[in-house]
Amino acid sequence: MSDKHRISIPVIHPYSLSKTVLSHGWVLLQPFSWNSDNETLCRLEYLSDLNATVRIRIRQQVPDRVVAEITSLNRLSKQSLAALKRRLVASLCSDVDLNSAVRIASRISPNVAKLLEAGGGRLLRGFSVYEDAVKTLFTTNASWKFTQMMVENLILECGVDGAFPTPLGVLELSEKQLRKRCRIGYRAAYLRKITEWFKDDPNRRIPKKLHGLGPYGMAHLRALYGHLGEIPIDSEVRSYCRDEFGFNTDHEIRENFEEWGEYQFLGYKLERITKNANWIGD
Repeated sequence: MSDKHRISIPVIHPYSLSKTVLSHGWVLLQPFSWNSDNETLCRLEYLSDLNATVRIRIRQQVPDRVVAEITSLNRLSKQSLAALKRRLVASLCSDVDLNSAVRIASRISPNVAKLLEAGGGRLLRGFSVYEDAVKTLFTTNASWKFTQMMVENLILECGVDGAFPTPLGVLELSEKQLRKRCRIGYRAAYLRKITEWFKDDPNRRIPKKLHGLGPYGMAHLRALYGHLGEIPIDSEVRSYCRDEFGFNTDHEIRENFEEWGEYQFLGYKLERITKNANWIGD
């Protein structure tokens, strides 16, 4: 008989689950899945203290909170539920206040201000800094389909019952085994080094450098965790800015969004969304 629970999570108004989920490509990477018909975010999550994987369904039916339905074959303790709630809050950015961004956007871009006032502006995260670092590594020098394949293979080879693997689960495989079984190529060496950094704490602070994540990767990881004053510039950003503005250099891109101050990345990202030019993988 399964153990079922509901976790109610207050959100800082205005907040939109759908706009958070569809902010970038993470929703298209396992173990996330999104049902657009009923606007439900689903995920499998491994709880190491119980050696069990739980199924999570997340919906927002009222403006001031989201509700997560947790289903487990194992009995969940109060401590496990509290840990899950912390992961959910961090992943959904439900405690992120963007009212200061609204004030800046009102001066620069009314359309972006409207999007923020409708609950947009937050970026879906994984359930740990480690997960986000690994997925960022897998986006470097790779097509989106290849990124998806690498994440799927890593979960299959190192995860438990479809959940994203723990650092210790990944370290069970050597670099050679990661290359062969997960088909991640040269990234295997970097994955091992990143995993070593997080092995004692998947939510350890983001360092100044992580082997395998260059300037783009580190800027992307920092942006996910609220450092929005820097645009993670990669080929996709350059292509968009060249087509949209005629920019040919990274300096021109940064200069164009400089007036957004501490929200430069948000200005770039949300302008794309308002122009229906947001790219989330497909």
